[in-house]
Amino acid sequence: MRFSAALVGLGFLFASDVAQAQFMPEGPCTNETSTYAQSECLDKALKVADGELNAVYKKAQASIDKSDMMNADQRKSWKQALQKAQRAWVAFRDADCGEPVGYEWSQGTGMGPATLACNLEKTKIRAQELTARYLNR
Repeated sequence: MRFSAALVGLGFLFASDVAQAQFMPEGPCTNETSTYAQSECLDKALKVADGELNAVYKKAQASIDKSDMMNADQRKSWKQALQKAQRAWVAFRDADCGEPVGYEWSQGTGMGPATLACNLEKTKIRAQELTARYLNR
């Protein structure tokens, strides 16, 4: 009986670790041992990723300007459409990594680093998407 209770207990611990791993993916700050240190590290990494995304976005806009597939008016509309999509993506990222993450972490202390990690992961993915769609074609 004690053995099965121990297995159940281990199962809950494992399930908890798996759940947290889904929300706190492997990243540059996994070796930090305090919530404060994780937040500091993730904040710095997010600033770098935001800078990289902004650079890729500007290059994507420039690639539209260089496109010879469309006239100037079409390129202007394309750039406006990309700008609209980017703004919508930012709103989605901020919303998805905001309140839902807080509830996932029961409003606990892990919520801060989890929010930053969510933003970081989504920002890196968006930079990869824009790179693939506009720069690597």
